[in-house]
Amino acid sequence: MRLPQTIELSTDLHWRINYIQCYAPLILVTMINKIIEESIKIGIPIKCEYVPSRGFVYEVDDFYKSGTISIEEEGGKLIATARYNEKTEINEPKDIVNLNYEWWCFSKDRFNGWRKPSETWEKLFDMYGLDCA
Repeated sequence: MRLPQTIELSTDLHWRINYIQCYAPLILVTMINKIIEESIKIGIPIKCEYVPSRGFVYEVDDFYKSGTISIEEEGGKLIATARYNEKTEINEPKDIVNLNYEWWCFSKDRFNGWRKPSETWEKLFDMYGLDCA
C-alpha cells in the first residue's frame, strides 16, 4: 500500500487515526508528534507531509503574512519556520497560536484585508485570551 504525499489531519482524532490506518502502516499513528496532535485537537489547521530526507513536515495554514508556516523536528525540538526563514521553537500548541497572533498584530493594519483574523484563528486567539480588537 502506498503512502499519500500529504495527509490531511482532522480535528476529529478518531477519524484521523482511521484515515491514516487506511493508507499507511499503524506505526505512523504513533510517529505524529504529541504537540502536533494536541494542536489538532484544539483546532489548529495542520497538514502533514512525509518527506523521506526530512521526516514529517507539518504545515499550518492561514498564517498572517506568511500564508503557511512549516513545523519540523530539528535536533529533537519542534521548530516553526515562517516567512523570511524566521524560526521559533514550539513547546506547546499555545506557541503556534501566539506566533500567529504576533504576526497578525504586526500586519493587521497594513491592508484592509488583514484587519480581522479568520474565524478559526479568532476562536484560537480567544481561547488563549488574546485580544483581536
